[in-house]
Amino acid sequence: MELDVFLKSFNESDWKSYLKVCRKMNIDYKTELGGIILPEDIALVLCYRFGERQAAKWLHTQVPILKNVQPKELLGNEQEKNILKEILLTQLSQHEIGR
Repeated sequence: MELDVFLKSFNESDWKSYLKVCRKMNIDYKTELGGIILPEDIALVLCYRFGERQAAKWLHTQVPILKNVQPKELLGNEQEKNILKEILLTQLSQHEIGR
C-alpha cells in the first residue's frame, strides 16, 4: 500500500495527546457518521477537525493525500486506522478536506 509512509510516521503517544486536547474542547460528536460506525477516538477527532456534517461527508470523499481512497476504507484493521489517525494528526489542510 502506498500509504505505508503514514503508518511508519504514526506515533500513538502523539495521537493520545491530541485526543486529550479534543476532549478538553467538549465537542459534541457521534460515533456513527454518514452511516459508518467509527471508533470513538476517530469520531471525536473528526468532529473536532471538521464538524459533524463535514466529517460525515469527508468519510465518503476521495481524498488526494490518501491516493484518492475514501477515508471510510481505512477502518478495516488497526494498521489502516493508524494511517487515518496520522492523516488526521498531521496532513490535512483546508484544501485537502474540500472546504
